[in-house]
Amino acid sequence: MKFYGIVINRDLKDNNGGSLVIDHHLHALEELGHQTGLLSLYQVIPEDADFVIFQSEWTRAIAHLKNTKAKKICWLGHFKPDSKFLMPDIQTINADYYITQWKGECVQWAEQQLGKKIHYLPHNGCLCNLNGENIEAPRVLFIGTDHSERKKDWLDYSEVTRIACPHEQAKNYYRSAIACPNLHGDFQKNIVTEFQGIPGEMINDRIFNTILAGGFAISDNTPIVKEFFSEDEVPYAKDKEHFKWMIDYFSANPDERIPYMEKSKARILREHLYTHKWEEYLKTL
Repeated sequence: MKFYGIVINRDLKDNNGGSLVIDHHLHALEELGHQTGLLSLYQVIPEDADFVIFQSEWTRAIAHLKNTKAKKICWLGHFKPDSKFLMPDIQTINADYYITQWKGECVQWAEQQLGKKIHYLPHNGCLCNLNGENIEAPRVLFIGTDHSERKKDWLDYSEVTRIACPHEQAKNYYRSAIACPNLHGDFQKNIVTEFQGIPGEMINDRIFNTILAGGFAISDNTPIVKEFFSEDEVPYAKDKEHFKWMIDYFSANPDERIPYMEKSKARILREHLYTHKWEEYLKTL
């Protein structure tokens, strides 16, 4: 089958998170033997498309979706309409299938609005992030954009270096640092926020990217993370003081990281790749 994914810029140089995740979906489909292609927002969908994947927030910009005969798969990144995140009224999104990385009340609400099932397809590992190269990098680093609803006090308290880099370089930084924090915002922790508007929870993709690259992830104590990793695979910090202690400890004892890194990477390769999730989901399409 031929799958096209719609992204903001086909070269992905804008580092848009939604575009990168859709690219990961396409990588997984390629691994499973399907043909894929990237399209920019305003690009006409080719006639050979069997399926087209797009993000819910971009629906207004891709009105030409109505002109394709391809089956439409909408990735629901938001649920309530707003102007800040460009999310339209969910009932105006016309798709054949819906997927989301979210769990909880927000998904239940959306299924009621749509009258359709929404398939849970969480963030997972992509083989394009496998095995970065060693480069000069900060001792402890966080790669990510500033978000008004992601608390940065843990990073500030522990003097974590924040960097921005091209997406293709991220795995090299993850591999080369002593530790890479994996922090979730309140909007990802089943807390009602401006971003979500309805309670929901999700695991972010940073933890998978870090571990597959050969890096060491320290996570906050967010319940959903424990659905993917045990505490002997990813150490969890219960508060910012504990977080700082772990960073200091593993910086002084880097060999102590190795069992965590080996076990967590093996877990992803065994269970938590996008290919695993798409292999199951394709059976329902």
